[in-house]
Amino acid sequence: MKKKILVMALAGALAVTALAGCGKEEESPSKETKTEAKKDKDKDKKENKEPASMKGDDEEEEYDLDIDESEYLDGLIGEWQLVDDEAETTDLTVYSQGGSYYFDLVDNTVGGYLSGTVELEYEEHPDDTYSLWYMFYDTDGDMWEGFYCDPDNQYPAHIYSGQDGELDFERISYGETDEEDQGRGSVEPYFFLGKWGAGQYWMEIIEGDKEGYYYVTIECELDDTYHLWEYNCSYDDYSEALYCGYGEYYVFDMDQNGDLGAKHQQYDDGTGTFFFNDEGIVWDDSEDPSHRNMTFEFISE
Repeated sequence: MKKKILVMALAGALAVTALAGCGKEEESPSKETKTEAKKDKDKDKKENKEPASMKGDDEEEEYDLDIDESEYLDGLIGEWQLVDDEAETTDLTVYSQGGSYYFDLVDNTVGGYLSGTVELEYEEHPDDTYSLWYMFYDTDGDMWEGFYCDPDNQYPAHIYSGQDGELDFERISYGETDEEDQGRGSVEPYFFLGKWGAGQYWMEIIEGDKEGYYYVTIECELDDTYHLWEYNCSYDDYSEALYCGYGEYYVFDMDQNGDLGAKHQQYDDGTGTFFFNDEGIVWDDSEDPSHRNMTFEFISE
C-alpha cells in the first residue's frame, strides 16, 4: 500500500520522551478502540497536513515517496525488549490489524501501560536526502517516540529512538501480519544449507544440534590475519530468516606460512541475520557496518 508521506525541513532532533512517561496506569484499550483511534487520527492528519510528531512553523510540501510502507512496518511486527534494562521489565509489542499497525508498551516495574498506532514517515534534510522513521502515537494521537528506520534493513534486530539513539529496543521475536499469506512466500529452512562465497569471505551453514537451529560460520583472511564469525541461529517462519542474538567474532594471528597463532575474541554478543535475496544469502551483522547486507552466492552443498 503506497501512500503520500509528508516532508518537512529538519528542524532539530526528535523529542525523546522518557520511558518513565508511560508509568501512569491506564486501562488497556481493546483492538476495536485502537482502530477507532486510528481513524480519528488519520482524519486529523488529513486536515492538518502535518504529522503530530514534527509540527513546526516551516512551510510543508507533499511528495509521493515511491515506497511500500507495509514492507517496512511488517518487518517491525514482533516482540521487543529494552536494552540495558537489567530487570527485563520493559516490553514492546508491535502487531497489525485491518491493514493498520499498533503497539503495546508495558513497564512492569512501575505498572505503566501505553498503546497506540505505528506509522512510517520521513524527514527531508537540507542536502535533499531523507530519513525514514517509525513513528509511535498513543491513542490520543500524541507522539510517544520516533525510531530510525534503515531503508536497507527491512527486518531490524534493533531499533533506536531519536537522533541520539537514547532508547535501544532489541528484537525478541518476529510476529505475523493479519493477512492470510503469512511470511514472504517460498523459502524453506534447508535452502540455507551448504557452502557460500562473497569475495574473500567463505560461509558454511549446517544443521544445529536442535531442530530448527542452524550453525553458521564465516571465515576470511584480511591483512595477514584470519577472521572467524560463529552464529548459532534459529529459523523464523514469518521472516524466513536465520537469526542469532549472540554471535561470536574472533581474530587469529597468522604467520608467513599461513599457520594460525593466538586467538583474540572481539565480541560475543553480535546480532546476525541471514535471509535470501535474488542473488543468494544476505548477511547482516549489527556490530560491524561493513558487514551489513553482504550477499553470498551458492558454491556447493
